[in-house]
Amino acid sequence: MNKLSDLSASPLTPVAAPSRWTRAVYAALWVVGAAWLILILAWSTLNVFIVPRIGDYRELLQVQASRAMGMPVKIGRISAEGGWWVPMFDIHDLELLDAQGREALKLSHVQVAVSPRSLVRGQFEQFTIDRPELDIRRDPAGHVWVAGIDIGGSAGDGQVADWFFSQREFLVRDGVLRWRDEMRFGAQAPELVMRHVELVMQNHWLNHDIRLDMTPPTELGQRLSVRGKFKQTPWQRAGDVAHWRGELFADAPHLDLATLRQWVAMDADASLQEGRGALRIWADVANAQLLGLSADMSLEELTASLGTHLKPLTLRHIHGRLGASWQGGEVSLSSDDLVFDTQDGEHWPGGVLHAKWKTDDASSGNLSADRLDLAALAQISQRLPLPESARGLLARIQPHGQVNQFAATWQHSNPPQGAPQLSYTARGVVQQLSLNRDTAIDSPLAAMPGLQAAQLEFEMTQRGGKAKLNIQDGSLTLPIGLDEPRIALQDASAQLVWSLDGDQVVVNITQAQLSNPDLVGDFSGSWKTGEGGARLPGMLDLTAHLSRVQLAQVYRYLPNTLPASVRDYVHDAVKAGDASNVKIRLRGQLDDMPFDNPKLGEFRIAAQIAQGQYVYAPVKPGTPLAQQWPSLTALNGELVFERSALHFKGSSQLTGAPKVIWRKLEAHIPDLAKAVIRVTGEARGPVPEVLAMVSQSALNDLTGQVLSQSQASGDADYKLSLNVP
Repeated sequence: MNKLSDLSASPLTPVAAPSRWTRAVYAALWVVGAAWLILILAWSTLNVFIVPRIGDYRELLQVQASRAMGMPVKIGRISAEGGWWVPMFDIHDLELLDAQGREALKLSHVQVAVSPRSLVRGQFEQFTIDRPELDIRRDPAGHVWVAGIDIGGSAGDGQVADWFFSQREFLVRDGVLRWRDEMRFGAQAPELVMRHVELVMQNHWLNHDIRLDMTPPTELGQRLSVRGKFKQTPWQRAGDVAHWRGELFADAPHLDLATLRQWVAMDADASLQEGRGALRIWADVANAQLLGLSADMSLEELTASLGTHLKPLTLRHIHGRLGASWQGGEVSLSSDDLVFDTQDGEHWPGGVLHAKWKTDDASSGNLSADRLDLAALAQISQRLPLPESARGLLARIQPHGQVNQFAATWQHSNPPQGAPQLSYTARGVVQQLSLNRDTAIDSPLAAMPGLQAAQLEFEMTQRGGKAKLNIQDGSLTLPIGLDEPRIALQDASAQLVWSLDGDQVVVNITQAQLSNPDLVGDFSGSWKTGEGGARLPGMLDLTAHLSRVQLAQVYRYLPNTLPASVRDYVHDAVKAGDASNVKIRLRGQLDDMPFDNPKLGEFRIAAQIAQGQYVYAPVKPGTPLAQQWPSLTALNGELVFERSALHFKGSSQLTGAPKVIWRKLEAHIPDLAKAVIRVTGEARGPVPEVLAMVSQSALNDLTGQVLSQSQASGDADYKLSLNVP
């Protein structure tokens, strides 16, 4: 016992008092628990005493429903069935009355479900209507009436819409929908009846999801489906759809647009007039405005009107996607894998096109394209709402080919001082390009050559650009420079670099090669516009080397800045032969050709001639042989055009004396415009041939006919010296 008394015990530690936050948490838990207990007791009381006797409260429910919807509501009969947590109520013969007390809508059977959550919010958990019939019409004033109620009017201050779009879930099963458009068709508007209408409307806080499925008349098409997802502005009423944003989707597996016109009037300015097939449409909507459309389609025999002054666009078949949007002052268009065939036989192979521009004046924008068929584009351009100048340009140049990897941008600017400016960039690749040269004087392409069967890779800006050009079995049509501007080409290639500075244009050509039946060779050089008022034909600096030339075709390649008499003389005088090792040098203002003043420029062509024929004194067709000068045949030697002069040095024969070979032959024309010719040479050969040649040509008169009766035999040496005239 003593030992027990000796034990010492430590003092007890006092228990700490709960903190303020702990007490607050406990209190909150007690409040929540009490609230749930009260809710369960109240909900149990409702299920025990109210739900089984719901029919006794019919009149009270009519008053509450009328107040919620903002219009008179009558209930024929109501009963409850099943469910403790979410009881269901069957309502029969539900009527909605208009402001004059007339029946606007009668529903034979409505089923509603409530839950504690929906009662707290003053909503239904689910609202289901079975087999309703709903009439919708647009009157001549443009007001839309649904079940006799003007939904655009002020009746009820939008309470019906607010109530509808506040319900958690709204269902319509096996309904009938009738539509009449008196605004478009007048009092005798045809009625469109949609059957087996199924509607699901779900509203969660600020989100609204809708799905509508319905079956149109057989002649119109197959069952349609419309879906939408929308979000309302937080501070706006639920029924204020003018402030919603979202997306609509419509799916028509088969639709006949021609039949649809019986009930829906098509806009003559821009609309689909005919066509049948499958169609899916996505639409972006904001604040009751359509912001964009995207459509997947597979249609046959489509006819579209894109303007009252345009011919309809008629397609045998179209498949792919089209899109358009317009917002923020911009318009964008796009097509992806769009394939179509026109009634005229043109085929669009399924290219990609995206374009965007400012709506006010198209002052800026961008364009991208791939697999773009130019021929089909030009063909349908006459039916598109393009500027008349653009349609006229495409009609004149008739482009063909396929554009790949094309991208372009443009920007108009108006500086405080100076003229408006255009900045642009463009790049791309064009295969099998063909286009006619535009002969319109005011055309933006007036200085551009025509092309056939060209492969073109280019980059350009408003300051200049570069390009690679290849032509296989095609042609090039020059805008200036030649009397016969079209040059046939079997094979040609070149690299071009150009710069633009105001009205001044500079073009550099490198690594250029070409071949055709007339010539084969390579060249390089540059061209630029002239100074002052004489911008065209400009200044040319050209160096060329040709390995083969058909002499009879040389006249076709002489610049038309040479005097016409010179070009005509070459055409009439040079009749046959081949030239090799042809060297061409041309430098100077083309208006000054052939540069008789050496200070103005340089013009020289030197060539080795084989088996040429030169009629140095051309005559008109039908001139008697006795008045013709013997031409030079079997020409072999060097031919030089230098400025206005022509000079030949080599060997030849004279017409009428084939066995007389003229050595050390020289023919010289100091000025081709005057055609004063000096011919000298030495030869040896049969005397009878020489006498016959003299007596049967203009040489007979030149010699006073003294040799016309002469006879001789054997060979002789000859010296020739002629000055004609």
